[in-house]
Amino acid sequence: MVILKNSTRESAKIGQAIDTQFQTGGDPWMAVDIGTTTVVVDLYTSYGELVATLAEDNAQGTYGSDVMMRLMHVKEGRGDLLVQRIREQIFQMGSKLICKWKSLFAQTVPVQMAVVGNTVMCHLLLQKTLPV
Repeated sequence: MVILKNSTRESAKIGQAIDTQFQTGGDPWMAVDIGTTTVVVDLYTSYGELVATLAEDNAQGTYGSDVMMRLMHVKEGRGDLLVQRIREQIFQMGSKLICKWKSLFAQTVPVQMAVVGNTVMCHLLLQKTLPV
């Protein structure tokens, strides 16, 4: 469990980063929320202060808008495509935020990442076997 200190949470429009005031320095880390329809990546300082938020439509949406459709694709042998899609999306979103803010951190790569999502979304990210 991570406890955030002195942080503020702001809502973001899809595809738009939000900037907030924060203390500089330290290693960045990211919090990722993998939703069925939306993926949100928050970039934090080592002090637990929110730097920016980026939200995008979940790239897996082309394989169905709900969990059941995605499970169907897994059952039909296309699970690797879903895994690849979400991993690439998280990498690209994180890279956008890090590149924009890299001059403010001691390192340019987050040393930690916390990821949340429903069971299916987490299993797809980790490429774990799903009961289908």
